[in-house]
Amino acid sequence: MKLPAGEIHICILDTRKYEHEIIHFEKLLSGDELSKAGRFRIAKDRISYVICRGSLRSILSEYTGVNPSEIVFSYTSFGKPFIKDSEIKFNLSHSCDYAVIAFSGINEIGVDIERLREMPDAMNIASRYFSEKEILEFSGLKNESINTEFFKCWTKKEAFIKAKGEGLSYPLKNFSVSVGDSRRAEIIEITGNPAEAENWSLYEIEINNEYVSALAVKSLKADLVYRNLHWKFFNKTIVI
Repeated sequence: MKLPAGEIHICILDTRKYEHEIIHFEKLLSGDELSKAGRFRIAKDRISYVICRGSLRSILSEYTGVNPSEIVFSYTSFGKPFIKDSEIKFNLSHSCDYAVIAFSGINEIGVDIERLREMPDAMNIASRYFSEKEILEFSGLKNESINTEFFKCWTKKEAFIKAKGEGLSYPLKNFSVSVGDSRRAEIIEITGNPAEAENWSLYEIEINNEYVSALAVKSLKADLVYRNLHWKFFNKTIVI
C-alpha cells in the first residue's frame, strides 16, 4: 500500500484488544526489542510494549513491502527511530491502554498521548516548564478546566519536540502552543525563530473522554479529515 505524499495516517490502538495476539507480535520483534520487553517489571507494560512495536512493524510492512520481522530500525543521536533509505516518517506514543502511531510519506511528524488524571500541582509544573505566554493563558482558565488543559498543552508540546527529533535537549519554554478550548491547535511562536512557527501544524487527535492526544507535522496548515481505510488498524487520515 502506498502512503500518498499529501496524507498522514493515524493508528489508534486499544492494546487490550490485541492481548490475545501477543505471541504473534513477539515473533515480529528484533532481538533488542525482545530484550527491552523483558526488562519491564510489570507484565501489562511488557505486553503493551510488544503490541505497540509489533503493530508499528506490521503497518510499516504495508507501506514498505518488507516483512515486519525484517524491518531494521536505525536511530538518531536523540533516539528517534527511522528506516534507512525510506521516505516513510513515523512516530509512536503510548499511555496506559492506548497508543497512537502516525505515518507520513514526506513530512517530519511527532505524536503524544496522555491519560487524563488528577494533577493537583498542574499550575506549579506549568510555571516551571511552560513558556511565559502559556503560563499567562493558564492563569486565565477556570479551575475546573486547568487539569484537562494542562494535559492538552503537554501533548502538543511533546508532539512538537518529538517531530523536531531533538528530545529533551529542546527546552519546553522555548516555544508556545495554543491553550484553551476556544483556540484551534497551533504553535504560537518559537523563541529566536518567529518564522519557523508557520512551518508547523498541530492537531488534537480525538481518542475518548479519558485520553488526550496531539500530532505535530512540518507542513502547511490543513484540516483534519476522517476516513475509513482498508488496513484494520487505521481510523483517521490527515490530508495536507
